[in-house]
Amino acid sequence: MVRLSQPIPLRAAASCILLAVGVLAARGLRAQQQIVLVEEGDEWSYFKGTREPSPESGTNVPTTLWTETGFDDSGWLSGPSGFGYGDGDDATALSDMQDIYMSVYIRRTFTVASLAAIERLSLTVDVDDGFVAYLNGQEIARYHVTGTPPPFDAAATDHEAGTPMTYEVNRALLNAGENILALQGHNASLSSSDFSLIPRLVANPDFCPVAENLTCEYDAATGAVVLSWLNEVVYDEIDIYRGGELLAENLAGGTSVYTDTSAPAGMESTYSIAAVSQGMACAELECSVFVPDPEDILLREGDEWKFFRGSSAPPAGWETAAFDDGAWESGPVAIGYGTITDAGVSVRTTLSDMQQDTSLDPPVAGYLAVFCRRAFDLTEAGASAQLTLSILYDDGLVVYLNGVEVGRANMPAGAVTSTTAASGAAPEPSTAEFLLPSDALVVGRNVLAASVHNNSLTSSDLMFLPSLVREPQDPGGLLFHRGDATDDGLVNLSDAVRVLGHLFQAWPAPPCVDAGDTDDNGLLNLTDAVYLLNHLFLAGPELPLPGMSACGPDPTPDGLGDCSTTACAP
Repeated sequence: MVRLSQPIPLRAAASCILLAVGVLAARGLRAQQQIVLVEEGDEWSYFKGTREPSPESGTNVPTTLWTETGFDDSGWLSGPSGFGYGDGDDATALSDMQDIYMSVYIRRTFTVASLAAIERLSLTVDVDDGFVAYLNGQEIARYHVTGTPPPFDAAATDHEAGTPMTYEVNRALLNAGENILALQGHNASLSSSDFSLIPRLVANPDFCPVAENLTCEYDAATGAVVLSWLNEVVYDEIDIYRGGELLAENLAGGTSVYTDTSAPAGMESTYSIAAVSQGMACAELECSVFVPDPEDILLREGDEWKFFRGSSAPPAGWETAAFDDGAWESGPVAIGYGTITDAGVSVRTTLSDMQQDTSLDPPVAGYLAVFCRRAFDLTEAGASAQLTLSILYDDGLVVYLNGVEVGRANMPAGAVTSTTAASGAAPEPSTAEFLLPSDALVVGRNVLAASVHNNSLTSSDLMFLPSLVREPQDPGGLLFHRGDATDDGLVNLSDAVRVLGHLFQAWPAPPCVDAGDTDDNGLLNLTDAVYLLNHLFLAGPELPLPGMSACGPDPTPDGLGDCSTTACAP
């Protein structure tokens, strides 16, 4: 059986641990070694779709002759995959495709030395927008395009690349010796801003899910735990366990989300997702999540917030605790408009005048920002607790606690106003998490404030949905900066070098090993250095809590040992 999942944003504080347990059931290991027959970056022959590549004689009716082994493609161009433009994943750039042609046809010859060495076959395609694939002249997969075969000028349904799709292929279509893999890729429109086509063909593939695609999420709005994963194929069966106890048995093989509405509060639960693919068991995956007691959820979906529409500048001091917001509008969160793709939440307070629309009479001018406030109370004990603020947002925001900025996401540096645009369109949905500094909290009334910004006046949506959870106190009071492997109070290139030196040059372990675990997977390995370098130099994801600058305990139990960094010492 296998245990699986797919990343989805958190709506509330949750500890998420992703472990490849590596347990195989008695049905056991795959018999044959994996063989990559066609790899990303391999050389292909390609034909720009300004016309049909192999039309029916005397007509422009499309045929599939170009997909067969005997077709002469000596007059075609050649280049490595991927093919496309505008996405940054284009080894062969089709710089003339936009506004000129809708499709591209690609062919690659590969050799199979022994059919007996191949038990299963899979095709993986990353595409923007649609494709049809053929093996030795036979269609084996398609996505978002119609026609048999589709004509050269057919438009695909819009789809963004970035999540490759895998298809199981009939191995009987293979020849001993020479074979042809062919694909026709189609754009959604001539004016489309991008196009991608990246195929990969693998014999004896591992269809099991991977640990990075498993997520456990606590939803503060519902009190449930949501498990999500990415299926490689449709499985024979999927079972769900919590703490070793069977929760759901024999779920449909295409299931990719499971909601546990009975997770015990005030403790961490470990979930296992077990599946079987083609009669073979995969390595089990696990994830763990802490479910807080209801009284520790201070803010959640549906709470009333005060808000001020940014059609004009907000009053001075609007973000401070002393500001009187009695004249402001109020409404339940989520606040915004439009539909956030796959967010699983709905806007409860709709800003129907925020999106600019000059076609109306009178026209709607729109505005870029909305300013939001809510007060919450803390007892003396609560004022020293660790509070985690999680915000589902689109497109950018700046957050204040009692008048002091505590974080921002997808926003330019410096002061922001009602006319400041977010730094581009955020992926949908996006989640930002912040540890609220205990020295900024007070006993009694505290005020959270946020300015939420769109990237343009014509943006199709905006979302602001916060939750605030009080975390259990670390009994040892051990705090650290995530990434500070050198224990110098800074997080920079030297920390990645320290991790690499320890792993490969026999340097001493970092003073606080947990701080060097930058991806928070409970291990200190090469991925930690890569994760930190990606964040520092390639705009990669933020470091998991407690983050680079905030001192805090490790929210994820692991075997690295508890420790403090010097900069976080009392």
